[in-house]
Amino acid sequence: MLIAIICVYVFLIFPIFLGVRLKFVKERKMVFFKLKLYGFITILNGFIQITSNGILVQYTKNKGKLYRFSDLSDIKGGMQPIKDYHLINLSIDLQVGDFDDFERTLLIMQIYKSISEELFLALNVKKPYIKFKQDLSIYEGENYFKLKVKFGVLFNVLMIFLSLIKIVFGKVTNGLLKQN
Repeated sequence: MLIAIICVYVFLIFPIFLGVRLKFVKERKMVFFKLKLYGFITILNGFIQITSNGILVQYTKNKGKLYRFSDLSDIKGGMQPIKDYHLINLSIDLQVGDFDDFERTLLIMQIYKSISEELFLALNVKKPYIKFKQDLSIYEGENYFKLKVKFGVLFNVLMIFLSLIKIVFGKVTNGLLKQN
């Protein structure tokens, strides 16, 4: 019996590392994504594209979902449980080309540098354990723009259960408030 209790306890608190890679490619106007567990088990792979009707998330060649703009208005309340998960690393890589105007490239570089420095300071104050990395690459003579974002999140099964409970209680509370 003690072994079963220990196994359940370990299962509930064993850390799960989720890595997320996002890559925006300007030429295709898409954001490609990949979700990996422990850095090597790919669990989801696809792309995100903004259409005239909403945001299309394509998981495989045949599977995807369109999130209509009208349905996204209530997303703020649904994001509350995400605060329970811990960001452990963040990497931002900007690759920018000439754009036929080198001054515009310099402006983009300066804006990127300013934003990433402010982001680093904000993350360092709030969560000093986060590993933050930024890269900037310049391509001369090419119209090129690519933004890559990678981050890792740490959580466990217990956090998932608690998040689900928060979501259910939030929906029940909203339902009761709407009745009154």
